[in-house]
Amino acid sequence: MAPPLRPRGAGLPTTPTNKVLTRTLVHQKFRADRIGGDPVYVRGRGEDAYRSFGDGDEAALHEAFVAAVAAKPGTSEAAAVDLSLTDAEERFAAEARAWFTEHAETPPETEDLAKPSPGT
Repeated sequence: MAPPLRPRGAGLPTTPTNKVLTRTLVHQKFRADRIGGDPVYVRGRGEDAYRSFGDGDEAALHEAFVAAVAAKPGTSEAAAVDLSLTDAEERFAAEARAWFTEHAETPPETEDLAKPSPGT
């Protein structure tokens, strides 16, 4: 059978125009309690064949996800980030400040916009 005529995605949720409902698949998230007992197969990186996605795989995936979220910057368990400048960066900053002080024009004096003008 020619590749375009082969059945693809058998059992996947689809729209009336045969588009796969990815939002449904995203909601199911490989969780056994959401897929209604349908078998799920997975092929790991570098593996040649698919294998059954079992309870142990689901638990390992969940643990990896929890570890990835915990290591995310901005969470309470993440290590603090040192934002202090190195000696070279401090020297560059001082040099840049000196250059701008010497070469930048001072803005002209303007009237305070908060004060009402004399004619109002």
